[in-house]
Amino acid sequence: MAFNMTGAFRRYWGAFQRSFLKSTQTALLTIPIGIIAGTGCADRHHITITQPADITQTTYLLRVYHNPYAEVDWQHDFRLKTQLHDHVGVSPDRIVAYDSAGYDVVSLMTYSGVASLSYSWHLRHWPPDAWLPSSVLGSLHNIKFFIPNGEEVGYCHLTSALMTTYIAKFELTLE
Repeated sequence: MAFNMTGAFRRYWGAFQRSFLKSTQTALLTIPIGIIAGTGCADRHHITITQPADITQTTYLLRVYHNPYAEVDWQHDFRLKTQLHDHVGVSPDRIVAYDSAGYDVVSLMTYSGVASLSYSWHLRHWPPDAWLPSSVLGSLHNIKFFIPNGEEVGYCHLTSALMTTYIAKFELTLE
């Protein structure tokens, strides 16, 4: 099977965008609710009310339940099993392992963005066919496309998924 990154990317990008935008809208609505509720439904925040007869009862202030999958039509919606944050880099062994595990999309990511760190990438590893052996790309059965990514360690560990341009932290050097 020949791996055609451009064809696969075009074919799945529309569905990915629709799914991402839908989940992003849900997340944008959910985040303020989670902030208002403190830690959401992870903990129960309570107050103690003392009544005139010294009877104490616990009342829960606010409980927020949200199922981000409530509107998913599992029979008809298009979905891809995706890895977005694992430091796979451009390791053929790790990529083949994800392919064997049935992943459709893999993020090519590792630490990036700080020239003074030896373990940090010093350029964006994109496109995949420039960094991965064609024998590996040709052997993939499940992975349909890759996502460019980096964990920008110079910026409080911010990830830069879908960014194909390398960014680097400015480091002042004194001579």
